[in-house]
Amino acid sequence: MFLSRIELQGFKSFADKTVLEFRPGITTIVGPNGSGKSNISDAIRWVFGEQSTKSLRGKESTDMIFTGSRKRPRLGLASVSLVLDNSDGSAPLDYPEIVLTRRLSRGGESEYFMNKTTVRLLDIAMFLAKSHIGAKSYTVVSQGAIDSLINALPHERKNYFDEAVGVKEFQIKRDQSVHKLLRTEEHLADAKRLMDALEPRLRTLTRQVRRLEKRERFEVELRASQTRYYGGLWRQIQAGIQGVEQAERKRNVDLQRRERAMTQLQEQSDELAEAPERQQQFQQLQREQQQLEQTYHQRMRELVIQRGQLELHHQQQGGSEEAWLVHRQQELSDALTPLKTEFASLPIQRERIRERVEHLEQQQQSLQQQLKDAEYQLLKQEHTAHHQDATIWEHLRKEFTQLRATLEQFVRDLLSTRDLKAFRELQQRGEYLLERFEALASKIPAASPQQPATKSESSNRFRTLSNEQRAVLQQISDLRVEESRISDRQDYLVSTIADYERELRELRLKLQRMQPRASGNRAQQTRRIQTELDRLEKERRALEERLKKQRQLLQAFQEEQQQANRKLLDLQHQLRTLQTEWNQQNAAAQQLREERVRLETRREDLEQEIRHEPVAVDLKKIQTWKHTVEPEERTQLDQKIQQLKKQLELIGGMEPETIEEYQQSKERFEFLSRERNDLEQAMGHLHQMIDELDHTIRSRFQEAFRDINQHFQHYVRILFGGGSARLELQHEIENPATVLDPETGLAMPSDEEGSTTLKPRKVISGIEIDVQPPGKKLKNLSALSGGEKALTSIALLCAILHQNPSPFVVLDEVEAALDEANSERFAEILSKLSERSQLILITHNRATMNRADVLYGVTMGTDGVSRMLSVKFEELTDQMIGKPTPKS
Repeated sequence: MFLSRIELQGFKSFADKTVLEFRPGITTIVGPNGSGKSNISDAIRWVFGEQSTKSLRGKESTDMIFTGSRKRPRLGLASVSLVLDNSDGSAPLDYPEIVLTRRLSRGGESEYFMNKTTVRLLDIAMFLAKSHIGAKSYTVVSQGAIDSLINALPHERKNYFDEAVGVKEFQIKRDQSVHKLLRTEEHLADAKRLMDALEPRLRTLTRQVRRLEKRERFEVELRASQTRYYGGLWRQIQAGIQGVEQAERKRNVDLQRRERAMTQLQEQSDELAEAPERQQQFQQLQREQQQLEQTYHQRMRELVIQRGQLELHHQQQGGSEEAWLVHRQQELSDALTPLKTEFASLPIQRERIRERVEHLEQQQQSLQQQLKDAEYQLLKQEHTAHHQDATIWEHLRKEFTQLRATLEQFVRDLLSTRDLKAFRELQQRGEYLLERFEALASKIPAASPQQPATKSESSNRFRTLSNEQRAVLQQISDLRVEESRISDRQDYLVSTIADYERELRELRLKLQRMQPRASGNRAQQTRRIQTELDRLEKERRALEERLKKQRQLLQAFQEEQQQANRKLLDLQHQLRTLQTEWNQQNAAAQQLREERVRLETRREDLEQEIRHEPVAVDLKKIQTWKHTVEPEERTQLDQKIQQLKKQLELIGGMEPETIEEYQQSKERFEFLSRERNDLEQAMGHLHQMIDELDHTIRSRFQEAFRDINQHFQHYVRILFGGGSARLELQHEIENPATVLDPETGLAMPSDEEGSTTLKPRKVISGIEIDVQPPGKKLKNLSALSGGEKALTSIALLCAILHQNPSPFVVLDEVEAALDEANSERFAEILSKLSERSQLILITHNRATMNRADVLYGVTMGTDGVSRMLSVKFEELTDQMIGKPTPKS
């Protein structure tokens, strides 16, 4: 950011509108004494909010307006605008160009503008602080300011350094916070005064309100009598309700227990009746057994082939054949023994299965007859309840008759078949028929309200008989499958035993005809075949063991299934018994419900009577009344209630205005109390904010001060050609009762000494400067010459600009006291500083003018008005060497 333009009109000697264009680098403004060139620096400080007319070289504020001359009348308005180029975005406002304007009329009205928007002086000060522009210190420096920096007292230098180190922004915020704290303390005192004034009136109103206490005592007595009167009635009714509810709960608990038992039995029955996963498990076991038997037969065929090869080799070997025949004879004998034992046990197992099937067939016939009777009863009941819809019931009757005939034929087919495949087909057919039976039963409409128990009992019996029949049919099917498996096993054992015995007879004949023979060259092949035979024999024995375990598993599964079927029949019997008991208990529970409803109606009527009483009675207290009230006492209570109501009518109520005033005063007092608490809380927050700002100011000031001190020593050595210098801080205890007004920046004492809650604090009160020029021993600044003081001031100014560069700096004849050599050194320093800050120099010094990029000349005519003339050295140089000058 840099100062791109100044527009003046009516300010001091610039009566006409004057525009000065600037650019980064060094710009010098020259002119004879009295031409008005210093009015430019005054104009900048004036826009920055300078309030001291003395520092602006005037006596009163209207001296800033053109006062007129012999040839020009005076003006009534002064206006100065500073145009800042913010294309780099370094300013705290998001605008590419920022215009600061101040206007003053002869009536004394002063206005500030920022981009043509009216703002406060505080807004200008905060903007300058955030932009690192020292409005009252190092941004605009005159020769007098340079001298005053050395001659000033330590605390005056401290104010100069506040802007220089960049803490002005935080100081403004702190002053604002302190100002708010003081105002908050004043508001808190006002709130306390108002509370003190309101409290006596509130006490008076409170006494007036207390005359209603007598009425309240009567109301309390009335409520007590009404509570006892109604409580006795309520307890009498409630006792009856509780007795009925207790009996009803007992009935309901018993009903729920029976319902849970029925539900549990029904779930167990359904689970045992359906159990599709058990049927799948049984079929899986059968498939595994068939696979094992196929594998076993395959291994037996391989064993026979190997034995034949071994026999052939034995025949070829001669002598070793006899030993092999003896070994084979022993193997066959060992294998025949368990096969014959198993074969002998199979007829017994088959006979047991047949007996079980005959028993189940008899049970199935009985269930078929019971199911037919249950169907007849159910249709008869539904036909009676819904006789008006004869077409539906006739259709249902026909469907039941047709389905029953189909089911009877299915049972006959099931009892007559012996083929396993046919059994499985019949099993699927039976499942389908039972599902149709249940679906048809579900089409029957709900029972009439007059016959709920009878219909429910008939439906449950029909469903139970259906489940029992399904379980019996499943058992018959499983037993038929097992019988078929045993038959297949018998056939296999007969064939296997016959083969083994035939082979055994042949071996014996061969042994009788055996003659010794030798076959040395085939011995090795014989051993290989024998090894293969041993492997196959081992695998055969393993398969026999697995087959044995598989048969045991199937047998155990069948026994478990039979046990489950027996359990199913027992569960269904228990379910029928529980259903009968539930119907009886439900009828008794219905009578209890009717009695409870009658008592509850009486209780509701009493509750409505209580609610309509003029004096409200605690209904909850009545509902929890635990004492018995006799009829005689109840009569006495009724008489007392009537007397109390008459007395309340005689007392009457309280005046509404008094009550309203009491409420308003009470609310006002409570509001002030809350406001007092809020103000005290706000004071705590402000104290915290002030402490944080103090810490920030202190840390930033000390850090920047160290850097400035180092830069100051550096520039002293440059300007003096040696020597030493240092800056020292002074501290004191600050009086917290005095702060700066955030609007004017002036000291603002509080109303009362010590009234603020701020505590005294140790602050930096001043800054001392010690300079030791080369070859001299000085104890204080007063011993310095005028030139040495100027060099010291310039060194300090350069140190500040080096540490905290301002976007632009205006120096008004600060080098006037320097000789030619020091002027050259100062000009060299300015050239380096111009790399970081825009420099605008008001000067007579040739060395300074030689460093300028642009030079403005100021003249004043006989009319007393200042006028400007500018020269750009770059364009002038181009003209001197013959280059064309760009048209502007």
